[in-house]
Amino acid sequence: YDIETKELFVLFRNGKWYRYEDVPGTVVLGVLFADSVGTAFAKAVKAAGHVYEEINPEAYHLHV
Repeated sequence: YDIETKELFVLFRNGKWYRYEDVPGTVVLGVLFADSVGTAFAKAVKAAGHVYEEINPEAYHLHV
């Protein structure tokens, strides 16, 4: 998560990376501390309609 740009970077189990735009820090914290990260992410980020795109992690210097 980039707090300055409010960009959330997510690595899914299939190995693909996605960047979600304009995600508030409070949403990220809620997802991270939820009983089910997947369910919380689906409700708070995906269903909320945040703009997203599949990315090349190397372009953003992301590491696992």
